[in-house]
Amino acid sequence: MYRDGGGERARCEQHGLSYDPRTQEGCSLCRREKKSRVGPTLFAILGVASLALGGLRLALHFKNTPTVPKNVAVGGSCQGGPNACVAGADCLTPSGTLSLGYGECVKRCAADPECTLGTLCRAMPGVAGNHCVAVAALGERCSGMSVCEGGDCVLMVGKGAWCLKPCSAAPTDCPAGTVCQLASPHYCVPFP
Repeated sequence: MYRDGGGERARCEQHGLSYDPRTQEGCSLCRREKKSRVGPTLFAILGVASLALGGLRLALHFKNTPTVPKNVAVGGSCQGGPNACVAGADCLTPSGTLSLGYGECVKRCAADPECTLGTLCRAMPGVAGNHCVAVAALGERCSGMSVCEGGDCVLMVGKGAWCLKPCSAAPTDCPAGTVCQLASPHYCVPFP
């Protein structure tokens, strides 16, 4: 320690710089070095705490996320993906395609006797293999989960879905009581 015109001063042993020990802890270089050692440590502590809290938030999110039902029985609502339905069934959409979203579990089959009353073993458009589905005859109401014998399940504006026969606009293409509509695609529709 020594005195200068402004009071007592100390000399830093490491850097040789002077400082006022009453107001400062070491010379300006020592203070800067001390800050650089504390700064990263503090940031590391804050970073670890932030990661821990983020992990806790993520864990709570997954804890509160509803689980997707697996191994749903035939006829039940399913959400597509692996093991959505029981063995021997697929999760199909109402349009008859394999579902990655929401659908219905439909039994796979090789022949009609494997299916329950009211369903037959038929191919669904866009789906490999056969499935037990409701079969609608021409002129009957249908749904996306049914197959139309000799036609397509067509949604008619204001009238619902009906099993209709495709036609080529020739009057002889359609059965009695129906006419080939002019709009494309052409279907045999009942007289208005």
